[in-house]
Amino acid sequence: MTAPTSSKVRFKGVNSEEGLKLLEGCDAVKVIVGTETQKTWSLPKKLLAHVSPFFDAALNGSWVEATSNDISLPEDNPAAFETFVQWIYSGKLVTGSMDDIPRYIRAWTLGDKLRCPAFQDCAMLHLLHLHMRVYVEPKTVQLAYEGSMAGSRLRKWALQEFSSGITCGKYVDTAEEWACVAKNTVDFGYDYVQASAASFAALGFNPFEAGQQYLEVLVYEDEGIEKWEMAPKVNDK
Repeated sequence: MTAPTSSKVRFKGVNSEEGLKLLEGCDAVKVIVGTETQKTWSLPKKLLAHVSPFFDAALNGSWVEATSNDISLPEDNPAAFETFVQWIYSGKLVTGSMDDIPRYIRAWTLGDKLRCPAFQDCAMLHLLHLHMRVYVEPKTVQLAYEGSMAGSRLRKWALQEFSSGITCGKYVDTAEEWACVAKNTVDFGYDYVQASAASFAALGFNPFEAGQQYLEVLVYEDEGIEKWEMAPKVNDK
C-alpha cells in the first residue's frame, strides 16, 4: 500500500466554516491510544480524514478500520494524542509550562506519523517559546532524537538548541549527562561532531593559528611558528 502523503494545509479547527461542515452527518470513530496507560476518544470520521492523510487512508481505504471505524494506536502516547485532539477542534494549542516539553516533543512525533505538518509546527512553536529564555536539557534532546528520524526538523532544533548552550558555556556542570545522551543516542553525537566541523569550517577556524589555547607553559608566538607556516598538511583533501 502506498504511504499517505503529508497534508500541508493550515487547519483552523471546527470553529471555522470549513470545520463545521466536517461535523455534519458523519460517523464517529473510536480511537484507542496507548497500552499500559490507555485512553479512548470518539471522534468525527470526516474530521480525522480531513486533517490527517494517515487517518484518511485508514478510514477510507482498504484497511479493516474502514469498515469497523475502530483504530488502535498502542505505540502512541495518550497525552500527545490529547494534544492532537485539542488541535483538530481549535486549530491551535494551549500554551503550557516547562513540564509540558515532553508532551510537545511526543506531539511532534505523533504529527509525523499522522502526516500533519501543521500540527507539528504548532508543537514546535511551543518548544521554541518555552526555550526562549532557558537552555535545552539533556533529557529533552534524547527524547527528541529517540522520537524522530535522521534529518528531521525536530532533531535539527534539538541540536541547535544544544549548540547554542555550548557556545554560551552553559553545560560545564552537566557534561556527564550530555556524555550519556551521546552514548545512548549515537546519532546525536555524530550530528554534533558534523555540525561542529561545519561551523569551524565556516568560521575559517585553524588550530595552527590558535595554538596558544593548547599550551599551558610555553608562549606560542615565542616558538618561531613562522617557520612552520609553509608546512603542508599531508592528509589535506
